[in-house]
Amino acid sequence: MPLPRIFRLNRRQGRPRKLALLLAVAGIAAVSAYFHDPLLCAAGTLLAAALGYYLAFRPGGILPDAAIATDICDSFEKHPDGLMILDQDDRLRYCNNRAREIYAGVADIMVPGIGMHELIDQAAERHGRGADRETLETARRAHHEFLDRPEGRMDLTTTDGLTIQWSTRRLGNGGRILLFHDVTQARAHAAALEESRARGDQLHEQLVEAIESFPDGFALFDRDDRFVLCNRKFKREHASLAPLLTPGTQRSEILRHSKFESERRLWRQLAAANRKDEPIAVPARAPFVEQTVDGRWFSMNEFRSGNGIVAVLESDVTDSKRQTDELAGQTALLQAVFDSVDQAFAVSDKELRLAGWNPKYQELLELPDSLLRIGTPLTEIFRWLAARRLEDQSRIEPELQRFRLRLRHGKAHRSDFKMPGGRSIRAQQTPLPDGGFVFSYLDVTEQRREADLLRESEVRYRQMVENSPDAILLHDDGRIVYANRATISMVAASDPAEVVGHHIFEFFQEEERDKLAERSRLVEIKLDSKPMVLHDFRLVKVDGAFFNAEIEATRVHFTDQPLTQVVVRDITERKSYEDTLRAAKEQAELANRTKNEFLANMSHELRTPLNAIIGFSQIIQGQMFGPVGSAKYLEYADDIYESGSHLLSLINDILDLSKAESGKQELREATVDVGNAVGGCFRLVKERAAEGGVTLNNKLAADFPRLYADERLIRQVLINLLTNAIKFTPAGGNVDVVGTILGDGTMSIAVVDSGIGIAEKDIPRALSAFTQIDSSFNRKYEGTGLGLPLSRRLVELHRGTLTIESTVGIGTTVAMLFPSERVRSRIAA
Repeated sequence: MPLPRIFRLNRRQGRPRKLALLLAVAGIAAVSAYFHDPLLCAAGTLLAAALGYYLAFRPGGILPDAAIATDICDSFEKHPDGLMILDQDDRLRYCNNRAREIYAGVADIMVPGIGMHELIDQAAERHGRGADRETLETARRAHHEFLDRPEGRMDLTTTDGLTIQWSTRRLGNGGRILLFHDVTQARAHAAALEESRARGDQLHEQLVEAIESFPDGFALFDRDDRFVLCNRKFKREHASLAPLLTPGTQRSEILRHSKFESERRLWRQLAAANRKDEPIAVPARAPFVEQTVDGRWFSMNEFRSGNGIVAVLESDVTDSKRQTDELAGQTALLQAVFDSVDQAFAVSDKELRLAGWNPKYQELLELPDSLLRIGTPLTEIFRWLAARRLEDQSRIEPELQRFRLRLRHGKAHRSDFKMPGGRSIRAQQTPLPDGGFVFSYLDVTEQRREADLLRESEVRYRQMVENSPDAILLHDDGRIVYANRATISMVAASDPAEVVGHHIFEFFQEEERDKLAERSRLVEIKLDSKPMVLHDFRLVKVDGAFFNAEIEATRVHFTDQPLTQVVVRDITERKSYEDTLRAAKEQAELANRTKNEFLANMSHELRTPLNAIIGFSQIIQGQMFGPVGSAKYLEYADDIYESGSHLLSLINDILDLSKAESGKQELREATVDVGNAVGGCFRLVKERAAEGGVTLNNKLAADFPRLYADERLIRQVLINLLTNAIKFTPAGGNVDVVGTILGDGTMSIAVVDSGIGIAEKDIPRALSAFTQIDSSFNRKYEGTGLGLPLSRRLVELHRGTLTIESTVGIGTTVAMLFPSERVRSRIAA
């Protein structure tokens, strides 16, 4: 294109060349700046063009000569960006070759004078053939809209897919300069950079998410030992370090305040060695496990990359440590058991080589140390044992061959052999899941000896059974498999075949078979249980005769087979004797009942006239109907009253004893204050005690527990015991009532006297009814002998016991013992 008018020579002006040259340098500098920033490039170029235009056309302007203009034009032609100069009507005045390259489709019409709007339309028309009309129309409108702006910058896409950055600036004369910069690659680089940044952000998020998903604590430090990041797990475990867990914190400061003593100790060592005021470098550390003050265990692992980045992984291994310790303890326990058991053990691997053994293995088999090595083939050990125990050495190889065959089959096997010296060894071979074996060896010498003794014992037992007077038989589920000679004789059989092989129920009476079957099943279920005795069964002999028998059945092992052993005793004679005794007993009980009924009736019949005699004697004593005259009558009335009262008391005792023995005595139970009961009895007998010069002492504690009993009967027993004690205690003696609670909770109420005492042989007689120890006609002490027997029966009605301890010349202690369930505390009562 010819030089535009602005670059033509105007020598008439005669301006200095230097100014024009400066303009060219400014334009070139502006173009150079473009490579660093498109905005600076556009601004510099526009400034240079505007300055040149101003210098050329202002009044008295300076125009360069032809050489300088040519240099300026060449610099624009060499510029990497497209350049157009438009007049005030937006018509083309100048464009460089780069502009034509960018818009090569209309380069032929890019001539001075053509309007830019027309040029844009022509470009759209030419490139629109076969193209997307909508896209072309959008691009065309964008170009027109940009030309309507006075100044600015805009990215426009050509139909070739290039991204062109348009820059425009108005000149002083109303024209403008257009710059076209191809930013396709720059935009692609920017897009790639943005995509890379997005991928980097995504990768960072994924990395953070992965770190947070760690079940363990994680922390990262850079090559300068400065904190970078950590996950939430690490922060929770080191909550006290929260102010320090920020990027840039020196790792030594974190160690200084760590919850692990080993890390704090490491910091102290490093700080002591650091003589300069410089950050403390933390050296690489081996993994360690440490317990914190709260009792938890943590495993710390440090990973250091080639460029110095340090990753710290902290795991809570409390459960694992506990399980490891438990496993170690169990392993040690198993090893201790393995070493201490009295049985020899050895273990082989799947290659049939020795893998382990306990001390008993070497001791029992007397193996040399040279064989006891990990990896020794089992065949070597077996060969050595065979050579020792076999006298015939030619048998070693066949034995070894059989041993290999058993191992090859991988099955369990048990065998016995003898060692030199006569010891019997039992060997057990047990396969393991991994292909190895466990070999156990047990010294069964004593068991063999006991087995021999047992066999001898069985022979003796069989002889004893055969010679036993009792019938002894064995049955299996009811079928008799053995019967001794006494059994054959008892059932009147002539041959054992009449018993053996038959069912046991064939020898029992028909109506008792169901009962026996039920009991027999119970015996069979409970193996080795206690013998079950079946009383009074009627058995049937072979000839049909019956006899009474007692059967004892138990479960036994006979030749390693569980059977039921039955011992039968003929109790026909004993049964007859028992029937005789039973009849005699019934007759005695009938006689006793008759006696009791007679006594009860007689007591009732005697009470009626006695009450009249006692009543009339009291009337005479009181002279209720006037004086009786002679004093002898009053004396006789007193005798009548005392005799009648004594006889009535005797009748009452007989009646009470009869009731107690017949079980007709009813208890009216309530909570009894024992102290009050004793005090009431003391008031009734105090006159008799005073007459005999005997002192009464109630030694019951104030808080003595109460008794659940029939108070009337308890008072009756106390009066009987106190009366006896006073009667047999000489003047100046003492009668005490003592209460005690024994260790098992039993209540003891004892009457203790300092009387004449009872000989030990006479105590049973004292407890017998109607018996006096002094039975002579001139006996010193009166009485019926019913007091102690009646008292014993009344105490027994309360499920208690009456005991007597006595020493002649010292005194007697009669104690009532009541069970703990009848004792009531004073608070509970």
